Amino acid sequence: MFSRNGNPTPLGQAFAEYGRIDKTLHLLSILDPIDDTYHRKLNKQLTVQESRHRLARKICHGGGGQIRQAYREGQ
Repeated sequence: MFSRNGNPTPLGQAFAEYGRIDKTLHLLSILDPIDDTYHRKLNKQLTVQESRHRLARKICHGGGGQIRQAYREGQ
């Protein structure tokens, strides 16, 4: 849909450029912040992800953190 014969279509090129603009704005917000709201937003998201991983480690404590199950032949 966004490429034809290995070459991007005009719509595919437009999506790629839009993604580059968004990525550039993200990097500029991190490297040269005007205010701290973007950093606070990123830190909040990171805290939520870390909390989720901490909970997953506590729940899946048996078997060294690996989910194990018996496999049956011919299922």
